[in-house]
Amino acid sequence: MVEDSDEVVEIKSFAKLNLFLDVIEERKDGYHNIESIMQTISLHDTLVVKKIRKGVIVDSTLEVPGENLIEKAYRFFREQYGLDFGIKVWLVKRIPMGAGFGGGSSNAAAILKYLASQTGIGEEEIFEIALKVGSDVPFFLKCGTALVKGKGDILERLDDPPKYGVVLAVPKIRIPTSRAYSWLRKEDFSKASCSPMDLYTAYREKKYETIKRCSYNLFQKVMLREFWEIKESMRYLEGNYSPIVSMVTGSGSAVFGILPPGEGTFSFVGSDCKISSRRSKSM
Repeated sequence: MVEDSDEVVEIKSFAKLNLFLDVIEERKDGYHNIESIMQTISLHDTLVVKKIRKGVIVDSTLEVPGENLIEKAYRFFREQYGLDFGIKVWLVKRIPMGAGFGGGSSNAAAILKYLASQTGIGEEEIFEIALKVGSDVPFFLKCGTALVKGKGDILERLDDPPKYGVVLAVPKIRIPTSRAYSWLRKEDFSKASCSPMDLYTAYREKKYETIKRCSYNLFQKVMLREFWEIKESMRYLEGNYSPIVSMVTGSGSAVFGILPPGEGTFSFVGSDCKISSRRSKSM
C-alpha cells in the first residue's frame, strides 16, 4: 500500500473530430460497425492525478452526469492487473459534454495511460480494457489520426496530416449517442460517395475541393432536420469563417469548421502528445 504522494502528473485529454463517419451495419450485439476518420484537436481537458492509499476520487470543475468513465477505467484496470494504490483526480473540463467530442472517453484513456505508466503495463495490453470502458476509448490511447472500423476496436494509425485550423460552434443541447443511433435506419447505411481514405488523402495533399466533396457524417442529415440549433450553428460558422467544410461531429450536437493550417481557434493535434509531470505540495 503506497502512502499519499506529493508528486502529481498532469495529463492533457484531447477532444476528437469525426472527419468522416459512416455506419456500415447493425451488429447482433446491439452495437454498429462504423467507418470513421478520427482526429484529435487542441481543445482539451486537463487531469491532475495524484496517488493515494486506495480507491478513486474525482473532483471536477463541472458535474459529470451518469457513470464517471474515469472511475470505470480505474476499476477495470484494477480488476485486470491489480493495484496497490488509489488515485485522486482533479478534472478541469473544457471539452463540452454531450456534443460529440468524446471528452469522457478521452478522460478514461488518459487514466488508463497513467495507470499503465505507473505499473509498467504496455499500452497495447490495455487496449481490451479501453474497449470495455467505451467504444471510442481505444482511439484516445494515442493522439493523432486514425481510420476506425468495427465498433471502434479496429484502428489503423495514420501519419499526421497538416495542422489544419478548427473553429467550433456548440449549441446548448445534448444528444445521447444511444438516442442518435436509434434514429438511423438500415437504408441510411453505407451511403458515403467517397471512402474514408479518399478524404484522408485529400487532407494530406491539401486538396480543399476534395475535402469538401468527400467529408461525410451519416448523422448530419438527421441532426439538421431534428434540431434547429444545429442548423443555426452551421450557418454561423459558414457565415463568419467561410470554412473549407463545416460538419456535425460524431452524433452531435457540436458543429466544426475546417480552415487552412495556421488559422482557427483550435488545430489538429498529432501523435506527439505526451503526459507531463510536475511536483506539488497540495492537491
